[in-house]
Amino acid sequence: MIGSHGSQFLRSVLLTDSVRRGGNTGVAVADSALAVVLSREDDPIARDVVHDLGRAQGVVPVAWWTLASFLDATAQEPELADWADSMRARYVDVVQST
Repeated sequence: MIGSHGSQFLRSVLLTDSVRRGGNTGVAVADSALAVVLSREDDPIARDVVHDLGRAQGVVPVAWWTLASFLDATAQEPELADWADSMRARYVDVVQST
């Protein structure tokens, strides 16, 4: 996993599960959790890391979302629409036009 650039995401998954279980308090704060990698569409390493970690462990579900799809979904929420449009213009549309 470390060789496939997954060590940072592995730490995130472990932290996600720890928080779900209540961390140092031991009082669970959630019944379930999801760890997500958010990246550009053209990032095969991110997609591969999610796939590999998903196969290697079954405790925390993992997912890969593109920044564009995340912002599309976020824009559907009225209170987040302006923020999503701004982020899309700054990070997605600029990359697609280059």
